[in-house]
Amino acid sequence: MYSLLHLGFEHPNVTWIAVTAVVAFVAGLGVTAYETLATDGPNPPVESPEESK
Repeated sequence: MYSLLHLGFEHPNVTWIAVTAVVAFVAGLGVTAYETLATDGPNPPVESPEESK
């Protein structure tokens, strides 16, 4: 593949690098979605000691 800039497409493992990057991104989205659904949101409110009495 010819390009004006060297983009690294000649690397023999470029497919596996791209697949790994996509899998890591999707895993991050999944962890964030699970955390958001398992709690009351991304930052659940913290109860003060007075409120818990």
